[in-house]
Parts: sequence; structure tokens; C-alpha cells
Amino acid sequence: MSQLRRALLYIALGYMLAFVTVPLMAMFAEAQTYAVATLAAYHFDRSKEYREFNPGLGLEHRYSNEFSVSAGFFRNSFDRHTNYLFAAYTPVELGGWRTGVIAGGVTGYEEGASPWFSGVAMRDFGSVGVNLVFATSGIALQIKLKVGH
Repeated sequence: MSQLRRALLYIALGYMLAFVTVPLMAMFAEAQTYAVATLAAYHFDRSKEYREFNPGLGLEHRYSNEFSVSAGFFRNSFDRHTNYLFAAYTPVELGGWRTGVIAGGVTGYEEGASPWFSGVAMRDFGSVGVNLVFATSGIALQIKLKVGH
């Protein structure tokens, strides 16, 4: 792993730790837990043969409408196993969707862990919900089911 990549990963992990610790202490009473199923991705470059069925499972723990963390795994677009750990900040509501950014780390794209930063939109419909993850190469779809609180 290059020194720049390692430095970016440490910065992202440090940012996530700070990003998660404060909401955890301040908003623990509002926490909700979801089981998350990663389903699919749509890629903008249609000339490549990306895998667009990306099954996976994870957990999302939401401290408030604005702060959540998630961890899980899925089969990525290169047909490799990927583990992920994300922190999400979704301060803007647009038409019932909470929008913002996610930061964290993933495996399975390059050697070792890689930093991740992208846009996200989340919407709940009672005890079920949808996450859309906006990467530079496409959009990923997750569905979720409230399992706690």
C-alpha cells in the first residue's frame, strides 16, 4: 500500500472515529438498528462488463436522522468479496430523502483496504428503508429493515 493511500486511510479512519464518537455519546437514546441488504449497482460506463448484482448483508446503526454507521460485506462489481465500514452524515432532507455523504473504508477493490467517500441518499418507509450510494462509477442500491429500537 502506498504511503499516500495509507495516510488517506488513517485520516479517514480518524475522521470516522471522531464522527462516530460524538453522535454516540450525544444521541444514544435515539439509536435505531437496521439489517441492510446490498442488492445491485448501476454503472454509468455501459461498455465495461461490471457485475451489477451485488448481494451482501450488513448492519446500519443510526444515532439520529443525521448520523449513522454501517458495516457489512457484499460481492462487488469486479466479482470480489468486499467488506465495508462507513460513517454517514445526512443533514439535508429533500422530498423525504435524507442526503449527505459517507466516509469509510472498503476492501476488495485494490490490494488491502481503500478509503471511500461518496454521496448517499436514505429514505425510510416505517420499518423498511432504502439507501442509494452515489459512487463516481455508478449508483448502488441497499434495502434495510429496522431490527431494533
